[in-house]
Amino acid sequence: MRHLVLAAVVFCSGCFRGGFPDAAPPRTGVAATGQRLAIVESTETWRQRDNVGEVRVEDEHGQRLATGDVYATRAHFKTTWTAVQGNVKISDEDFFRIAGEPSALEKTQRWRDSNLRSNRLGRKLLLGGFVGGLAGLLLPGIEAKVVVAVAGLSVATCGLHLMMWSHERQQQHVIPVWDAQDIADRYNRKRGISVLRRF
Repeated sequence: MRHLVLAAVVFCSGCFRGGFPDAAPPRTGVAATGQRLAIVESTETWRQRDNVGEVRVEDEHGQRLATGDVYATRAHFKTTWTAVQGNVKISDEDFFRIAGEPSALEKTQRWRDSNLRSNRLGRKLLLGGFVGGLAGLLLPGIEAKVVVAVAGLSVATCGLHLMMWSHERQQQHVIPVWDAQDIADRYNRKRGISVLRRF
């Protein structure tokens, strides 16, 4: 029993000391320098083995004898963008604040806050499910122990998935890249900075 309590303490401290995915917003507060604002796009490419189908082997009566999965290695692409002031990367919030776009700034802040709330809820579910599952082991009778432990594990798993989902969303942009490029172009034109041509 002492080992279970120790494991719970270690696990819970990991939950709240950065051992699990968080959704902390990026640092903000970069001052406007009057330099060009721009959007820098980058494409991440990777190859992975994907399940692309299934093969079934049947006898002459249509009874299934065997099945097999078909895999193929395919290329995947993900395009992301980063805001820069001069040559310095800045957060989306700083970009929209410097560019004078309060609606885009507010939309981005609401997005960040929503992801942060989801992540905190996920932490609570993970912790509560884990503690509930451990507490279930103290109940009399094997059936009660199994039911409560499985329920706790299910809640903890949901919490972990919510944390990972909100962490992934926090890395994304709520404003599409073409809108961000238009915002940068408007800002640069107002200040007499030449607009970079895009093809």
